[in-house]
Amino acid sequence: MRALVLGSTGFIGGHIAIAALEAGWFVRALRRDPQRTGMLTDLPVEWVTGDLDAPEGLASTFSDIDVVFHAAGYYPLDSKNVPAQVAHSMQQTANVVDLVRKSRVKRLVYTSSYTTMVPPISKADTLADESDYYQPGMLARSAYYECKFAMEHLLLKTQHKGLDVVILNPTLVLGPGGDSRGTGAMFMAMARGWVRAWLPAKINAVDVRDVAQAHFNAVGRGTSGERYLLGGHNLMLRQLIEMVAQMAGVRKPGVKLPLFLIDLLVWMEDHIPGVNSYANHLRAIRHWPYFTNARARRKLEIEFRPLEDTISEALASYKLRGYL
Repeated sequence: MRALVLGSTGFIGGHIAIAALEAGWFVRALRRDPQRTGMLTDLPVEWVTGDLDAPEGLASTFSDIDVVFHAAGYYPLDSKNVPAQVAHSMQQTANVVDLVRKSRVKRLVYTSSYTTMVPPISKADTLADESDYYQPGMLARSAYYECKFAMEHLLLKTQHKGLDVVILNPTLVLGPGGDSRGTGAMFMAMARGWVRAWLPAKINAVDVRDVAQAHFNAVGRGTSGERYLLGGHNLMLRQLIEMVAQMAGVRKPGVKLPLFLIDLLVWMEDHIPGVNSYANHLRAIRHWPYFTNARARRKLEIEFRPLEDTISEALASYKLRGYL
């Protein structure tokens, strides 16, 4: 099999490439920065430099490929000008669809997000699954939630027109191989003992290696047009912070923050120029549910490893690479 990995220098994309290589597949890896290799340094991948916003130069990249792993979906960093960011995300996704079709790729495996399954607050006490859908406008000023829904919806619409696409929806992804960006920054803050307070929020955490294996298994076992929630463990945010702190040998957080402080943070991002924060995600905190991974376990034949193993091996990896 011949695979193209979009987002190959990223956390999830790098692990997908490794899973494919371990199975003996040929892997072509797309990157925007020709100097970056992520976790794939010294591994036998065929590097290609390109940008999904400039598809005219990518025809040869998609040629002679059996499956495309798309782990490079547009990621809004703030919630400024949401309509423009949604339009950008949809155009970039349409570029990938067009390249997949023209190159006659057999299957597209797309990395979406758990946020497209976040239900209204009225259902927050039930286990969310693939039958739940984020409602556009529910968090109208969150570019992240709106973009992730728009991209996934476009792919599902295109699937009805003959595109073979499987959609995977990871929750909070942790594990070895991360760096100082995204969830890696949050993990390192917890491991350094910098997180001194906690929020009364539900979360679900999953190991990046299980996420990658699920992507690989989706090539042969996933059903076109279906979504698969990749969530490992339901717990409260405080429990995760305390687990990381205990295993890292640092102080646990001792202060509970009221949710109205999150509302203030969201207001600041919306109204004060230059303020950028995690409000893009935190504005949805009251909607965060627990999830069930039953469909992924059954249909993709994936087992999710213990969270303690994920944290322990992530700590070892960050220390080995000099981040901790």
